[in-house]
Amino acid sequence: MKKIIFCDLDGTLLNNQKEITSLTKNTIKELKKRGVEFIIATGRGYLGAKTFKDILEIESEIICNNGSTIYDKEGNKIFEKLIDKKISKIIFNLCLNNTTDFLATLGENMYLTQNTYDKILNYLKEEPFKPVIVSPEELHKINFEKIVLLDNNYENLKKYKIILDENFPQEIKSFISQHNFLDIVNSNCSKGIAMEYLANIKGYTLEETLAFGDAFNDLEMLQMAGEGVIMANGFKELHNIIEKKALPNSEDGVARYLIDYFNLYSVDKF
Repeated sequence: MKKIIFCDLDGTLLNNQKEITSLTKNTIKELKKRGVEFIIATGRGYLGAKTFKDILEIESEIICNNGSTIYDKEGNKIFEKLIDKKISKIIFNLCLNNTTDFLATLGENMYLTQNTYDKILNYLKEEPFKPVIVSPEELHKINFEKIVLLDNNYENLKKYKIILDENFPQEIKSFISQHNFLDIVNSNCSKGIAMEYLANIKGYTLEETLAFGDAFNDLEMLQMAGEGVIMANGFKELHNIIEKKALPNSEDGVARYLIDYFNLYSVDKF
């Protein structure tokens, strides 16, 4: 039986309205009573992730920014890997002559240029970041936790991923986390690496872990976990890689899977 669960938020634990349902909350509460830990592993920053940790009423670490930062139960940063500022400048220049928008995060701050401010805030309405407007010339002064390229053309993101992976394999990793988001982090981090880090310090083996996700930034975590589960609404390419499937996020897929796996059928009556 698995002892610790790692779970993505958007497209996985949250429904399409970016909410945690009562069934999901009650399921995780019941697991806590049985000694099973539940840890959020998200591409979001700390403030965005903590909102849902508080709703779930769990006392646990949080994996943020696709594993480039990990926070302990009290909200202290215990792990961090940053992107070299020279790489940030190169990535920004890649976007300059295209329709792609650039943002980067560090702590509670979201860094963007003036011409993309309004557009990006529409993308990230629910994220409680503090926007910081910077000039292109200032980008080379900052080592970021995560960079996000935003483009409604999915093919553009796939093209950028190929370019970045071929040219900077030792410096960065890139993941398509949503159909219009390409996430970029330091090459020495991922949700999978963060999962292994936390499992080790807690005394668990990877075989004792269960993980849920829906996108490419979850893939390494799903492959490394003792059991990895892809959401029915997840990227189609991942369904050919990950064997275990859950119902869509819009149908309480994570909760339904956990109820079956841990025999929590009484939770359905709440």
